This record gives sequence, structure tokens and C-alpha cells, in this order.
Amino acid sequence: MVAKLRHSLIYTGTLFVLVLVGIDSARAGWVTIKNTSSNSVVIQEVAEVNGELKRGKPTHLLPGETIREYLTVPTNRKVELYNSTKAQSPSWFGNLHHQVSHESYLIADQNGSLVLMRTGKPQAK
Repeated sequence: MVAKLRHSLIYTGTLFVLVLVGIDSARAGWVTIKNTSSNSVVIQEVAEVNGELKRGKPTHLLPGETIREYLTVPTNRKVELYNSTKAQSPSWFGNLHHQVSHESYLIADQNGSLVLMRTGKPQAK
């Protein structure tokens, strides 16, 4: 009787863990950012910690280059874009809302300044 109960508990626990892993992997996905501008750009994530802005590691993108990042959960990120030749102030500042499995963004020139825009419809798994 005890062996049967133990087997049932192990089976239920294993099933529970597999369901949780399946839920997380359904939300996971790639975020792709492509530099379609004619300028070299710097992308930097910004986070607010105790009322103070903290900047992450800058990522340099040459014209035509693409970066991809795998995210396991939906996130909202604050991002700054800098033109490499005029890096004094950000050319663009905004939020990236990663809510579905695979999302793509483009960096483009608009009226002499850089913008980051979502491309097409996000792809769900």
C-alpha cells in the first residue's frame, strides 16, 4: 500500500514539473533586432534601481547587422539607441514589450534620427 502511494506521489510530482516546464517554454522565444540604417548604432538597456538609472552593457551594431536574444518569460525593457558618431544623447528611447514567442524589430533612419520599430505581426508558436 505504501509503495503504491509513493509511486502515485512520484508520478504526480513528475507530471507537475513537466507541466510547469511546458508552460515556460511556450512563452519563451527569440527577440531579433536588425540595424537597417546606414549608421553604426549602440543599443543599451536601462533599468531603474532605487530611483537611479542603471545602464547595461552597450551592444554595437554595424549597418546590416542583427542581434538575437533568447528570453524565457515575457518582459518589458527600457532601451536607448545611440548613433555611434553622436553618442552624447540617445537618438531614441523607449520600451520593448516582449509578450509572444518570436518578435522582430528594425532600427531605421527617419528624418535624420534613429527609431526602433516592430516589424510585421509577432509570431506565436
